[in-house]
Amino acid sequence: MNLINTAIILTGETQTSPGDPSNPTALSNTSLFSLLEQQIEQLINAKIDNIIISTYHLADEFDKFLSTKNYPNLNIFTIRQRSQLGTGGALKNTLLNTNTEQALVLNGNSFIDLDLDQYIKFHLEHIFKTSMILTSAGNTKDQHFFELDENQITDISSTSTDLKFQSAGVYILDQDVFNYIALQSFSLEKELLPFLCNENFGAYLTVTKIIKL
Repeated sequence: MNLINTAIILTGETQTSPGDPSNPTALSNTSLFSLLEQQIEQLINAKIDNIIISTYHLADEFDKFLSTKNYPNLNIFTIRQRSQLGTGGALKNTLLNTNTEQALVLNGNSFIDLDLDQYIKFHLEHIFKTSMILTSAGNTKDQHFFELDENQITDISSTSTDLKFQSAGVYILDQDVFNYIALQSFSLEKELLPFLCNENFGAYLTVTKIIKL
């Protein structure tokens, strides 16, 4: 049985769709389906039972979206942040308010077509405290530099190192990792994750491209 059964989709920092300022990027169609619909189906396939959509900007649009959908056997709901907290602050607040100890976390502005069940198994088999998916495919201007020791992340920086990977915006984190930072509003990747390097921080590597709008 999958020991990680809760996922959080971060949409509070979402941009608006090109040409439609009333529609969040997460609800924009990449083909026949929106980014959010593809993520939800991906999570269902990964045997996730609970999905929390963290919202702020254009929050009503996400409530409207859910009111038109039917996901049997899935506990899915939104949590509206009262202020703009950044990806890290929104995640911290969501974990605490829902008493969630560990979650699979997805950035609502992008999508990577992977079997997330395999990623979860990788995380659990290696007993990582924290992990994230990294891809070597993508736009170099969006990349951070991740230094690795086998499949563990030892450093994150904006300067060149031997290995260069792009974050896929998918993570598994425990609630207690937020003990490393006292801020209430902050970026997950820029202000929290660097503190977790060398702290049993795993990297799941792929060459799959990320879809961003």
